[in-house]
Amino acid sequence: KLNINLKAKMMPITDEKMNRAKAAQNKYEGQLMAKENVVGVSIGQVANRQNEAAIVVLVDGSTGHLSEDRIPSELDGVPVVIRQIGKLEARYQAKRAEAGWV
Repeated sequence: KLNINLKAKMMPITDEKMNRAKAAQNKYEGQLMAKENVVGVSIGQVANRQNEAAIVVLVDGSTGHLSEDRIPSELDGVPVVIRQIGKLEARYQAKRAEAGWV
């Protein structure tokens, strides 16, 4: 039997926290993208703090190792979450090439 607390509320991310995260993303995105294996930078939430905005750094985990160039756990007071993903591929472009449209 599932036990669900219907009184529990999801706390939305405030505009202030979202704006702070966006400002930090804009400020540091170039530096983060220059790091080895970093394939993307975005805004998301901290898993155990649903009302907290975070900078999400996507790293290519297909190489089996993370960059020697460390990614900070926080930037300008905004938490940084690292998500290890597979290699990114532009599928639309690859399909166009397969079809001979490029």
